Amino acid sequence: MSNEKNLSAAELAGIVAKLQAELAELKAAQPVPEEDLVVIAATACAFLGLKGKVKAIQFAGRATNTLPSA
Repeated sequence: MSNEKNLSAAELAGIVAKLQAELAELKAAQPVPEEDLVVIAATACAFLGLKGKVKAIQFAGRATNTLPSA
C-alpha cells in the first residue's frame, strides 16, 4: 500500500477487502458474553418448560478455582 493520496479504484478495493477480512476474524474471535449465555439458557429452559438452575459454568481462559494470594 502506498502513502499517495491518489489511489486507484483497484487499490482501494484491495484495501477494503483486507479490512473486511480482518474485521471478520476479529468478530469471530470474540467470546459470547456471559449475559447472552444466561439469556440463551433461560430461553431454552422456558421453551422446554423447565425451571433451570445454573450450578456451574466455566469459560475458556478464566481460572475458576483459584484464590487470590494474600
